[in-house]
Amino acid sequence: MRTRFSRVLTALLLVVTGWLCFPAGNAQAHPLLVGDWVSPTPPGATATFHFCPGEHLGNGLWRGQCSLNVSNCSVIYGSYELNMIDDHQATLTPLRSHTNGSPTVGLVDFSTGVLTLKNVTYRRRGPIMGVPVLSR
Repeated sequence: MRTRFSRVLTALLLVVTGWLCFPAGNAQAHPLLVGDWVSPTPPGATATFHFCPGEHLGNGLWRGQCSLNVSNCSVIYGSYELNMIDDHQATLTPLRSHTNGSPTVGLVDFSTGVLTLKNVTYRRRGPIMGVPVLSR
């Protein structure tokens, strides 16, 4: 009985030591979201959402920093939450919009490279991981 207890205790100590010596790496924002998403809105100008690397909170939920520029003028800087629906689609909530009352929720389709937020369509700028660049 005592030998069994000491074996279990030794195994637990080795596992805990392994966890402490080799911590998990930093989680990053969803790789297909990071970068610029551009819309030719308002007419005669461009609106660009820039999503920075963030962290994975678990269960398909990601959080990071973002900014919105209209014609190269910074309009909003804040954070976002990305909640994966499946392998290709996710909901996006810019957290800054919570101060305006109800949160704004957009839809991201990674298979087509399209983000729809407040009835405005943004398209991914540049190819990332095999996603084609779509033009209007």
